[in-house]
Amino acid sequence: MDELEGVDVIESNGEAAPTTQAAKSIKAIDRTTVHKICSGQVVLTLGTAIKELVENSIDAGATSVEIRLRDHGISLIEVIDNGKGVEESDFEGLTLKHHTSKIQDFGDLVGVKTFGFRGEALSSLCALSDLTIATRHESQAVATKLVYDHNGKLITKTPCPRQVGTTVTLQNLFSTLPVRHKEFQRNIKKEFGKMVQVLNSYCLISTGIRISCTNQSDKGKKSVVLSTNGHPTIKENISSVFGAKQVSSLMEFKQETASDDILSEYGMQCSSEDIKGNTLFTLEGFISSCEHGQGRSASDRQFYFINSRPCDPAKVIKVVNEVYHQYNRYQYPCVVLNIRLKEDDVDINVTPDKRQILVNNEKLLLATIKTSMIRLYGNIPNSFKMQNTSLNNSFTSSQSNNTPSRASPSVGSPSNSRISALSQKFGRKSEGSPLSNLSPTQPSTPLSVFSLKRSFSNSSCTDESPSNKQPKLESFLAKCKSDPGKNPVTSIKSEEDDKSFLSDFTPLENHEIVTNGDKNDIENNDAVKEECEDMEGGRKMVKTEDELRKEISKDMFAKMEILGQFNLGFIIARFGSDLFIIDQHATDEKYNFETLQATCTIQNQRLIAPQQLELTAANETVLLDNLEIFLKNGFEFKIDEEKPMGQRNHLFGSVSLTPSFWSCSHTRGEERDVDSYLTGNLRVHIVEE
Repeated sequence: MDELEGVDVIESNGEAAPTTQAAKSIKAIDRTTVHKICSGQVVLTLGTAIKELVENSIDAGATSVEIRLRDHGISLIEVIDNGKGVEESDFEGLTLKHHTSKIQDFGDLVGVKTFGFRGEALSSLCALSDLTIATRHESQAVATKLVYDHNGKLITKTPCPRQVGTTVTLQNLFSTLPVRHKEFQRNIKKEFGKMVQVLNSYCLISTGIRISCTNQSDKGKKSVVLSTNGHPTIKENISSVFGAKQVSSLMEFKQETASDDILSEYGMQCSSEDIKGNTLFTLEGFISSCEHGQGRSASDRQFYFINSRPCDPAKVIKVVNEVYHQYNRYQYPCVVLNIRLKEDDVDINVTPDKRQILVNNEKLLLATIKTSMIRLYGNIPNSFKMQNTSLNNSFTSSQSNNTPSRASPSVGSPSNSRISALSQKFGRKSEGSPLSNLSPTQPSTPLSVFSLKRSFSNSSCTDESPSNKQPKLESFLAKCKSDPGKNPVTSIKSEEDDKSFLSDFTPLENHEIVTNGDKNDIENNDAVKEECEDMEGGRKMVKTEDELRKEISKDMFAKMEILGQFNLGFIIARFGSDLFIIDQHATDEKYNFETLQATCTIQNQRLIAPQQLELTAANETVLLDNLEIFLKNGFEFKIDEEKPMGQRNHLFGSVSLTPSFWSCSHTRGEERDVDSYLTGNLRVHIVEE
């Protein structure tokens, strides 16, 4: 064995066996190992793999690109285009490392206009999967099927039928990297969602190119993920990807000259007059309106491009969101922004995925974007649109321009009837309303919604005695009482008893240390006091930790002693030595929800006229994958396969919310309106279940 020391052991497959022996000298890594190491850094995810293939198709001049997936891309990925194809002389070098037809030397990077230029994509995909290419050049009469090994070498070449163009097929992506392959399969839904997001950017910016993506499940069911029709404008592409509703909320991005104050904010010495009419860059695209409801709850629809190349400019993204939040702080804008610069002002060779791009005049670009957005949103009022204005309309007749002599509405008028109904809804008696004492002929000042709100808020509540509060608590406890034999209520105390109960609690007095005035005694007492404080702090800490360890179970509520009620909304209860404050409203909702969950079944009601839904390709895929879940929640859909994607979904049945939906078991024999149970939180819980 000593003779073999320092000699590399070669396995039967020709590759070097892994070794734990420390290298004695610096040596060059063999090309096979370098190829495997680098390939894993070029193609990291499912989205990266499809991105590289789609970019190759667009660079080849294709006007139609079709992506076909099987099992969300686990078993098969196929990209089909109608580009110019590959010539026969390029078959050997098609998948070799750093072989490309897009640049010849480093100087060509300045003026490169294609998406790819490094010659790494196909070579890396060969190392990570089983790659097959079927291609036909316009100069060839028949197509050729090419099979490559993991090193990018051509194995077989056979004729096959195909139109002009190229088809790239990947099978078992990441199969050569066991750990990554396992993670890829485990997180396939998340990878699939990221892939759709990447693909959306190319669908938006690629005008005149039809891009579609389909997925076939393991059961053989095929669904369309997204599709565009090769529209000539970006706005039409937005409508194809996200729907017409999204387009209606967008505004065209108008480029403005950066103002002086914003230029100084970015530390630039020039003025707006100096840069007026500059041709360093142009901004084009669309952005959401700043009106409330026009934005989105997340920044999932923000797409940025530099010279029509998808990218992630961090500083531009930050500026756009900061300015938008000045006008709409609770939402994010939908952004499709293309920044066109001179080719020599851009460096795209920064990261392997080409998503990070360096540009010249970055500060001027940011100042221009900020100024343009401020001026775009400056004329839009930051207000809410009122959907229900019946209350305002009821007082329109009483408001006039400087005519105080106009009499107020009569007592029996529709305005007063509305006010009386509103008073009853808020728990006020109509006699106590501000309008009850007005005579039919007594003149009054014009009324408004705000004065009505003030009149209700200033109404005195002193007429509600404790005896009026207590029956509400008793009715609540009677409704929550499930078994008369297990009544947890031992005593219902009145408000006077509550006062006597609270009077028993007196604040703890601090321990006083009496001294005779001697300095030593004072020092000793100070030391004793500090020691006592430390001991007291330790006891409090232990007591606090014990309190935090306590767990409250549902059966504990049946053993609690009701002490009283506070502010008509909180129950004061005692369990052992602990005092509990229970939110009566939340408890009532929880009780109703659990009762409905245990006793009721959601019923479906067929619609007289089916409602057509406008869904994006991604949302339609979610719908098709979860039809059974929607049906269990009372929603029935019908899919018309003959209609185009996004217009083939119809809602045939929805949840029946009639009073018959609620069984009599939880109403305790009372006839109650459905809205008295169906609070906002309860609606959400029912749909989620």
